[in-house]
Amino acid sequence: MRSSEKKKRKNKRRDKRLSLESGGDAARVQDAEVDALEQALLGLGLGESSAPEVGCGSVDGLQVMPKAAATRREHVQRNRVLLGNEEFAKLAVGQGGMVFVSGGKSDARSLATVWVLDSLRTGQVQLSSSLLDIFEAGERVDISRIDEGCVTPCRHVHVRLTGVDRWSQTAALKVCRDAKVVRYMRMLLANEYAVKGTIFGIMLNGYFCNLVVEDTRCQGVGLLAKDVEIYIVNAGVAQQGGPSGDSVKFKLVGGLRGQIKEVMDVVELGLCEPKEGLRVPRGVLLFGPPGTGKTLIARSVGTEFGANIYVLNGAEIINKYVGHGERKINEMFSCARENQPAMIFIDEIDALCPARSTGGGDDQIHNRIVALLLRQIDELHNDSMKVVVLGATNRVNAIDLALRRPGRFDREIEIGIPNEQDRVEILKVHLAETPHTLATADISSFASTLHGFVGADIMALCREACWKALRRHKGSDMSLCYEDLVESRSVITPSALRELTVEVPHTRWDDVGGQETVKQQLKEAVEWPLQHPEAFERMGIRPPQGVLLFGPPGCSKTLLAKAIATEGHMNFIAIKGPELFNKWVGESEKAVHELFRKARMAEPSVIFFDEIDALAGSRGSSSNQGAGGVADRVLSQMLTEMDGIGERKRVVVVAATNRPDIVDPALLRPGRLDRKIYVPPPDSRARLEILKIHTKSTPLGPDVNLESLSETTTKGFSGAEIASLCREAAMYALQQNMDATQVTHEHFEFAACKIQPQITQEMLKFYQELLK
Repeated sequence: MRSSEKKKRKNKRRDKRLSLESGGDAARVQDAEVDALEQALLGLGLGESSAPEVGCGSVDGLQVMPKAAATRREHVQRNRVLLGNEEFAKLAVGQGGMVFVSGGKSDARSLATVWVLDSLRTGQVQLSSSLLDIFEAGERVDISRIDEGCVTPCRHVHVRLTGVDRWSQTAALKVCRDAKVVRYMRMLLANEYAVKGTIFGIMLNGYFCNLVVEDTRCQGVGLLAKDVEIYIVNAGVAQQGGPSGDSVKFKLVGGLRGQIKEVMDVVELGLCEPKEGLRVPRGVLLFGPPGTGKTLIARSVGTEFGANIYVLNGAEIINKYVGHGERKINEMFSCARENQPAMIFIDEIDALCPARSTGGGDDQIHNRIVALLLRQIDELHNDSMKVVVLGATNRVNAIDLALRRPGRFDREIEIGIPNEQDRVEILKVHLAETPHTLATADISSFASTLHGFVGADIMALCREACWKALRRHKGSDMSLCYEDLVESRSVITPSALRELTVEVPHTRWDDVGGQETVKQQLKEAVEWPLQHPEAFERMGIRPPQGVLLFGPPGCSKTLLAKAIATEGHMNFIAIKGPELFNKWVGESEKAVHELFRKARMAEPSVIFFDEIDALAGSRGSSSNQGAGGVADRVLSQMLTEMDGIGERKRVVVVAATNRPDIVDPALLRPGRLDRKIYVPPPDSRARLEILKIHTKSTPLGPDVNLESLSETTTKGFSGAEIASLCREAAMYALQQNMDATQVTHEHFEFAACKIQPQITQEMLKFYQELLK
């Protein structure tokens, strides 16, 4: 008989626990239980008790004992102080009275209750585990009673529920918001002292939980009133689909002020008091390259408005079990509705909600999740609802179109590559906690070289620079310097541009011999609009969109393009025709579009098309008819990109060719390749400069006369042929004697005999005709 009764009681407890986990009515605390609890508390003097006695007693210099002395569970779970009889008498407080614990190495200060432990000796104090996280064993601390002057009545308290890992989060929140449970918690907290971080223990359905005070909305120490309003923010359950406890402030976000303001304006409408008749936006989609700060902005916005932040990672919601993802999404939205104001942040939403298809398997799972998410977002359109959904992705076109319509994700905000001023702010954020010798001017100067770097890249760069500084100092006081950043710059590749061959050239104007007229024309077309934009705006001048360099082979056209990118502090993207062609239909056009899109992301940048005639020959010509006319389609896409239909901002197209006559005329009209610059063969003065450049590291014999070589020997040579002449002369010297220490005039004459100039008079006449 006894065993059957025992079994019934066990089953009853199990049913009650299961109903709690499912959020059912059985989870509620019954009126009779609350009344019995109230009577028990009153009998103990805890329900209607007056505030603990307040005085000014204190005990100083007590030694903190190791944690092993605290064995009782309530001592471990709450902020408690255990004193011997002598010290307890000096404080003149009752059992459970509130005191301040201060001192230790951290010079911290915390609120706790005080109790007697007879086994403690004079000068010793035992702290609970929560306090031992602040004060270490062996430290000296001071215990003092609360001064009456610093106590303020408190009628509002925000608490965080912890210790609920065994429960379903939704069920736990429903229980804590039940009116009878709130009454029960008020009775426990009445006439208690509280500051931020104070811990109160509570038993719910047989589980010991903690209520951690987040805010009391009062100055100093708060004395909780009998009718205190308890708000459960539940920011401590950091799990998938649950509120995130991370508090991210805008001070950790460098730059992006415009994007942040735009996000704030939209989210404010959804989280603050709604205006009658105004249909507020419920969804914001943040998109942009990886590492630009989308997740950081989302968390910062939620923290700024004091909203509960629910984080759902799209890639983690998919599970092999049917219904797992749907259940997680339902729980998340249910929690958000019960914890308003709330913000649901779906990271990598493209992995969760790709475009729906008619396939089976994983496609069906994605289709169900997309349909459920659409329904949940639609249900948020309630005038009194204070819930906003933020999504983040770097593949915005992969998301199902139904999500992107107005009423769901109403606003799409691009978080793009930071500009120079943003990069300065990001650098300052990451260097704020690092000892360094950088002046503000140094930071600004270095930021101007980080074209195409996103926030994550700059963080990695600063980390690499710190490692270099640590290795250099080898244990002594580290101090980061400008050279550490410069060296780290070559190690870190901008993440948004890794798919392209992007380089910051190191070619200067001085590295290009002669061609002064060509250099000046390039400066006017490319450098001036970047360095003097106000002058162009004042005069109403639209800067050139592109430059075509044409001339005989080997006359420094590519070198000039690199030099203009270097002198203008621009990224240099070199493209050759075969890199854009693909055997799959549409892929070549897509490659052109991606090229210009990423160049815009890395602005200011130079896109250099070498041998443009092979890529953009005249449409309809026999050379362009192969492969199904793919060359014509690529050219059409190039014309579209260069037309300004998609804004190119500070992106300059530089093309080079030695056959301008076969380039499609549509590409050469104004608005595309505006400037056509002829790069002639070098004259004698230019040839002399080229000889000096290529022999500056070569030991020359006393009989070598560079002026004579430039006027006679190299007459008719191109720049590339002069470079080859210098190399062949040095090689011939080594062939004669491996121990040779200089190059003589004889070596140059021998090398000149092996090199035949490729520029003919017919070729020069051809270019002269084009210039007419």
